[in-house]
Amino acid sequence: MDNKEFLVTISMVNGDKHNVILKRKNEKELLEQFIDYMDSEEYVNLINKVLTRKHIVSVEVQNLVNDK
Repeated sequence: MDNKEFLVTISMVNGDKHNVILKRKNEKELLEQFIDYMDSEEYVNLINKVLTRKHIVSVEVQNLVNDK
């Protein structure tokens, strides 16, 4: 089964929004692995080391491919 692309929008307390595309099999797997992603170097670089997980207001997930 191919991985699907999900657009993840991370909203921060200061009003910043960060968009990242993650590839996972399904939304459940994406959410299960999201904590690991937030500990990754890619995520730390994305939020520039000033903001941390506690600064996240919301996380939205969108499937970028319509299932047929």
